[in-house]
Amino acid sequence: MNKRIGTLMAIALISTSLSIPANAATKAGSVCKSKGSVSNYQGKKFTCIKTGKKLLWDKGVVIAKPVVQVSPAASATPTPSLSPAGDLIVQEIRSALKALLPVVNTNSVDDSLIGELVVEDAINLKNVEATKVLMRKLYVAQPIMKLVRPPVVILGHSEAFVKSEFSRRCSQDISWVGVGEYVMSSYNNWALAGCLATNPTQIIPMPKESVALNHLAGALGSDMGYVAIGLSSNTRNLPGWFVRGLKGVVGEYMTSMGEPQWVTTKNGADQCTKNSLSELSYSYEITKNWCQTSLGQGVSRYMVAKKGLKETLVFINEMQLRGSWSEADFEKFLDMEFSEFERLAKDYIVRESLNP
Repeated sequence: MNKRIGTLMAIALISTSLSIPANAATKAGSVCKSKGSVSNYQGKKFTCIKTGKKLLWDKGVVIAKPVVQVSPAASATPTPSLSPAGDLIVQEIRSALKALLPVVNTNSVDDSLIGELVVEDAINLKNVEATKVLMRKLYVAQPIMKLVRPPVVILGHSEAFVKSEFSRRCSQDISWVGVGEYVMSSYNNWALAGCLATNPTQIIPMPKESVALNHLAGALGSDMGYVAIGLSSNTRNLPGWFVRGLKGVVGEYMTSMGEPQWVTTKNGADQCTKNSLSELSYSYEITKNWCQTSLGQGVSRYMVAKKGLKETLVFINEMQLRGSWSEADFEKFLDMEFSEFERLAKDYIVRESLNP
């Protein structure tokens, strides 16, 4: 799910405990800022329109994908096109990711083991059941997720409810909930997790009565992924694309538990391949550039497929301990030049976007 992080995002520290808003999204009916502005996402073009007194994204129109033809005069790195047999590079990455998944039966997990689910009245039962499924997946993914205890997950459609239930379980300051972008009417643009080192507590804002399944998976798996990547006071010194990207890949891993193959998030990373990773290597606290998250997730997924999930998590945790990084660190880990890794990862991202 394509989400943006607001400028008021708080850092969740493992040694202390602060709250983490999840990424926000361009979706039909969500709030936008400038009338007439355009956003392309997941094959649709959205336009910011005025509805009553509000500026909202319209329903969007499908963007026709051009047929890519490679001629003798094509560049050295042409945009890849589908072949009748599919894309071998994509197949290789998907196969490597699938091999990382344990054989588990999430349906056999007793609900008494998965944590506490707190639900406000009028939340659609489909959202409740889907959250239970995700919590079972989170439980079986625990060897990677490394939570100190099963989480508390709060589904609510009112500010008063989520604040009250959160404060009963976690003492962190969430006074910013209900301010700016973090309002319940923009539920699909944010979520937060807190007290990760003591009592993992997740707020997932929800609509009243309607269904929002994609929002659930994007919030719970990705936010809890912060624990696996070793979030600490040093995280602000690490490249934002790697921090946000890898915790998103950890979320994909959790969501893939019990599935026949790795569940890849389609978040518009292919639209960000013109950005260089060096442009996105500023602190993860700077959240305005969505490509930091979407491109970072695609690149990190490629890294995990090539080097392994556990190995990549060890790598970022060592980086967290040092509180510093360089491209040479990545080159040593990847056993290739950083520029070559970036080129190959972006090539995969474009190919993945062309393959259903």
